[in-house]
Amino acid sequence: MYSNDTPRRWLLAVALGVAALLSACGSTATNSASSGSLALTTYTPAAKGELANVVWDLPLGEPVPLDPTKDWNPPENEVLAQMCDSLLRINAAMQIVPDLAESYSHPTPLTWVYNIRPGVKFWDGKPLTAKDVVYSLERQIDPADASVYLEPMGVMIASVKQTGPLQVTLTTHVPNVLVNEMMATGMGVVTEEAFTKAAGGSYGTAQHGVMCTGPFEFKSWTPGQQLVMVRNPDYWDKALEPKVASVTFKWVTDSSTLTDALLTGEIDGTYEAPGSSVSELRNTSAGHLYVGPATDLAGLVAIGGNTTQETHLLAALSLAIDRSALAKIGYSGAASPIFSSSVFPIHYPEAAPVYEAYNEELKKEFGEHKANVAEARRLVAQVGKMTQPLTMVYTAGITTESTIATAIVAEAESVGIPMQAVPLQPAAVTNLYLSPAAREKYDLLLSFQLWTDMTDPLEAMAVNTLPGPTNLSQWTLPPEALKEFNEANATTDATKRAELTVAVDKVVVKSARYIPLLYTPERMFLGKRVTGPSASWPYAFHYPWTAELGAAG
Repeated sequence: MYSNDTPRRWLLAVALGVAALLSACGSTATNSASSGSLALTTYTPAAKGELANVVWDLPLGEPVPLDPTKDWNPPENEVLAQMCDSLLRINAAMQIVPDLAESYSHPTPLTWVYNIRPGVKFWDGKPLTAKDVVYSLERQIDPADASVYLEPMGVMIASVKQTGPLQVTLTTHVPNVLVNEMMATGMGVVTEEAFTKAAGGSYGTAQHGVMCTGPFEFKSWTPGQQLVMVRNPDYWDKALEPKVASVTFKWVTDSSTLTDALLTGEIDGTYEAPGSSVSELRNTSAGHLYVGPATDLAGLVAIGGNTTQETHLLAALSLAIDRSALAKIGYSGAASPIFSSSVFPIHYPEAAPVYEAYNEELKKEFGEHKANVAEARRLVAQVGKMTQPLTMVYTAGITTESTIATAIVAEAESVGIPMQAVPLQPAAVTNLYLSPAAREKYDLLLSFQLWTDMTDPLEAMAVNTLPGPTNLSQWTLPPEALKEFNEANATTDATKRAELTVAVDKVVVKSARYIPLLYTPERMFLGKRVTGPSASWPYAFHYPWTAELGAAG
């Protein structure tokens, strides 16, 4: 059970929430739905033929080693999901469905039983066994392997045992629904035991690659340049037989350079297309920009200085910011302003009436206010004269982030809050999520990576409010709310779980430790010769979408 006096870390970005927005989850090829002022499209036209090669970009940078115990951020997980299957899978409709586990059950409050799919083979021809599954999951919970999933999820697992020829039973210390859901993420990835042991510390590197069961096989990795994977001709899932012979991943992070490469066809596609290029990418004949449902949010998080923990100052800064203007200048309207600090992601199908009713409460309480300069100045006056400017860090090289950072500085200073924006390279920003020491000299993080692995609000709460070095604001749930969190995580009854989750969130909202800014839907650009993948997140993060990629005509 989670405890406020137990140190924990959760290596995912902090999640802020927003009043629920309905996302597209129908079955047509281009099913769309309205989300505030945005029209979201989940599915793209199905591929019509094969291609020899597709070049795809990873705008958030080059992956770190592709070892599932070390991977937590978008570049490596986006690549890993194309090569390595998990026990469960998150589809484009944001539903958790079977993958290597063809079925699973929850026979007791503490056990989850996974029946492994027969006939699956690793790329080298060796059969997938229950022993490989046990080995892979034990790597995630063994402190010696220092898995990024160890805390808070891995420590909740008491044991992983083979309980049949193709059956594995996971036992938790206390009832825990989130642990099962995490089997659809990198935590549930299965690798070949013999290959992984032989590679040792070099597993997942350019030198050794990985050995998995996915639709694409690792071929080569040229550090600093590209990673190539090739089609697995014997993939077990016949509904996802790849239509592309090979996929080359690049990592162009500069917004202008990436946009030019997309427009010229040098790069065929990307998720997280530059927000600053939305208008240009929407109006080109070189391809199509799809804006789809996601759990992505942008916001300001207090990370280091004590000054930003002052409630009046955070409230004043929030009142000074014109979110609608940020959506226009940063995303050409392909983003929506948000005002509540709720931790709910935008799409949660279970117990929908409970969440919809709660979000109506949030709308009434917070509304969609404009910047209130007079009230912001009044609150700043209560804080008193500031002798040092607040330091706000953001990612260098991304035009949208630079544009929005500049606007926030101007708005802060207009109400009497001195502020300076500090650009950091992508690797340095990533380190802020992992290292409390790296955050000490800064006050605020302007983050556009406030995503979650799934749509379960409890995951967002675990990321956001439990103790540990990656709880960026260091605010934690008080004892009564922590008790309700644990109760919610112990029940599989969707309605009861939703009611408990709402009760916890009402406490989170009042904490006021974060400044939510924008809901940022997924922006996927497909060049005119390709189609197939869905414009949905976390589908892009945990689903083998390259198996759906192919020729547009």
